[in-house]
Amino acid sequence: MSEVHGKAGELREKADELFRKGKYDEALKIYRRVEMDDVVANNIGVCLVRLGKYDEAEKYYKMAMQKNPKNPNVYFNLGKLYYRKMKYRKSLRYFKKCVEIEPDNKSALNNIGVIYVIFGKYGKAMEYYKKALSIKRDYEWTWYNVATLALKFGMIDEAKKLLRNLSLPEAAELRVNLEL
Repeated sequence: MSEVHGKAGELREKADELFRKGKYDEALKIYRRVEMDDVVANNIGVCLVRLGKYDEAEKYYKMAMQKNPKNPNVYFNLGKLYYRKMKYRKSLRYFKKCVEIEPDNKSALNNIGVIYVIFGKYGKAMEYYKKALSIKRDYEWTWYNVATLALKFGMIDEAKKLLRNLSLPEAAELRVNLEL
């Protein structure tokens, strides 16, 4: 490996380390100096989202998608971005593309369910929640979402049972609201 590739590799490793530590502003500065592949473009997009720069993040996610149309993380992150922007149809499309590439992505399946709840398609939501739980039976976010769906239909006792064993702060808050 040449000296240039060695230094470039070190820069990339430093950026990746900062990224993992949640130091997105610092990671972003370094990522912009390394060779742009799909992972770097995706990570820049994540950094930008964390810094509230959604439009710029979208450009990097799309760049990552062009560089590697089979990277499920890019589609997942685009789904999250559009969800934050309340563009639910686009969000759904990208989460579904993520699952097409990576069928066992429990988070994408769960998020598809969340969007179907927004659309009022509760049966479809439950279908995707079940798929997520078939991959990871103890996936708390999905159990939380199933509990909130039970509440929507007035199934308070069922929701209480579902919430009882969840450690998510949101579940604890909901338990308090239900006076468990």
